[in-house]
Amino acid sequence: MTVMEFLLDHLEAWKSLYEEKIPDQLLESASQHTQHQLRRSTRQGGRSGRQSLLFNEAALPRHIKASYTSLSNSSINDMQSDERAHMRASITNAWVKLDEYYALLADSPLYSAAVILHPEYGLSFLEEVWSDQGQWLLNAKQDLKDYFERWYLASEDHNDPFSPSPSASPRPQQQPPQEQTSFEQWMKSRRPRRSELDSELERYYRIESREVNDPVQWWADHRTTFPRLSRFALDILAIPAMASDCERAFSIAKLAISSQRHSLQDQTIEAMQMLKDWIRQGFIRPGNIVLA
Repeated sequence: MTVMEFLLDHLEAWKSLYEEKIPDQLLESASQHTQHQLRRSTRQGGRSGRQSLLFNEAALPRHIKASYTSLSNSSINDMQSDERAHMRASITNAWVKLDEYYALLADSPLYSAAVILHPEYGLSFLEEVWSDQGQWLLNAKQDLKDYFERWYLASEDHNDPFSPSPSASPRPQQQPPQEQTSFEQWMKSRRPRRSELDSELERYYRIESREVNDPVQWWADHRTTFPRLSRFALDILAIPAMASDCERAFSIAKLAISSQRHSLQDQTIEAMQMLKDWIRQGFIRPGNIVLA
């Protein structure tokens, strides 16, 4: 999602380089309504209509900015209307196709959840890029909460691979519960009833974003503070962003199962493919021990 946001902004900025320029005298003589129509007619596409009628030097990469903005090479400013229209149409077509894929992200709550559960981005990132789409933000928060409660509400702590074993720390001797006074019972009944999962999410939302190089390690370090939320975040961050690696592994497995190896069991095939992938990634070396 973050990469798509970057590409959409990049295309919008480049499109503004080739906008039709309206003569200043025409704008000055036009009425307020006509000015609005003229400006609106040159803004095609864009999630929030953030287009510019002026030459947008900020959209140019640093290594070509000098050649585009120098007085001796003002190729963009000298372009004809049909040339500008061709460039705008090409960029708009790319924007529309990318926007189609962006809309598909709403089919799963895990795309926005992966951004929210990244400690460096968090909810503030979506608040910034969706500043004009408040309903999208509300839906993302609600979908994350619903998914969290559906799949992690009934999970037990002893299923957590990061949780310490019972023998690691002695269990403190339990004291018999004391009977609460009428006042204490009344106060407890007036407290907002918030589930443990809600409290983990709310506590995470209150954490200020910080620079994090490895979000997986961050959640592993905070597993005691967020026992269930950390498990949820680690499960999401383990999902590959693209299926190319999975498809490549599948194709390699097909080559391993030749006509002479039909008796291989599924466990053997899985072990072979894991070893191949670990060797290719450099995690292990033949004749050596596991490195990571």
